[in-house]
Amino acid sequence: MSSGSAQDRRVKTALDETRLLILGAQILFGFHLNGAFQNGFSDLSMQSRALHALSFLMMAAAIALLIAPSLQHRLVEGGNASNRIIGASTRFAGLALLPFALSLGVDLYIVIGHRFGAAIGATAGVGFTALAMTAWYGAEWLLQRPKHNKPAHDERDTPIDVRVEHMLTEARVLLPGAQALLGFQLAVMLTDAFGELAFATRVIHVAALCCTCLAVILLMAPAAFHPSRTTARTPRASTGSALR
Repeated sequence: MSSGSAQDRRVKTALDETRLLILGAQILFGFHLNGAFQNGFSDLSMQSRALHALSFLMMAAAIALLIAPSLQHRLVEGGNASNRIIGASTRFAGLALLPFALSLGVDLYIVIGHRFGAAIGATAGVGFTALAMTAWYGAEWLLQRPKHNKPAHDERDTPIDVRVEHMLTEARVLLPGAQALLGFQLAVMLTDAFGELAFATRVIHVAALCCTCLAVILLMAPAAFHPSRTTARTPRASTGSALR
C-alpha cells in the first residue's frame, strides 16, 4: 500500500470515528430537547432543571467539537487527506468526550434521582461518568505504557487496517439501536405513566437503563480510543510505510 493511500485510509477512519461518536451525542441532545417538554419535567427541582440546562449546553459543545474535523477536512483542506486532519480529529474527539461523559452522568442523576432519590441518582451518575472516563481515556493511558511481553505470533492473514475497519463498521451497526433505546429509556422516566408503574417494574427499568448505558459506553470506546493510536503511527506513514 502506498504512503498516499495509507494516509487516505487513516483520514477516512479518523473521520468515521468522529461520525460514530456524533450519533451518541445526537441521541442525548434529542433527549434534552424532548425531556424539557415531558410532564414530569415541571416536577423536577430547580437544581435538577438547572443541571438539565447545563447538560444540554455540554452536549451541544460536544456535538460542535465532533463536527469540526469533518468541516475542516472539507473547507480547510478541500477534501484532501493530511496529517493535520488526523491530529485535529484526535484532539477534537478527546475534547468532546469530556462534556459527553459529564452530560451522561448528569442525565442519569436527574432521571434516576427524580424517581428513586438523590442519593441513588448521584451514585448512578458518578458511577457511569467514571466508567465512561475509564473506557474512553483510561484505556489509552494503560496501553501507552511500555510492554515487555510480546505475542508469540502475529496474525497476517488480514491486514490490520482492514480488521480495524471491519470492527468499527460492526460497532456502527450496533450503536444506533443502543443509543435510540437509551434516549427512549431516559425520556420515559419523566412521563406521568412511569410514575404509576409498580415499584418493582421501575427498578427493572432502571436496571435495563444501566445495562443500555454500559453497552453504549463500550460500543463507543473503540472509536474514542483509536484516533490517538492512529496519530502515533503518522510519522511512520510519512516515510512511506503502510499500516500492517
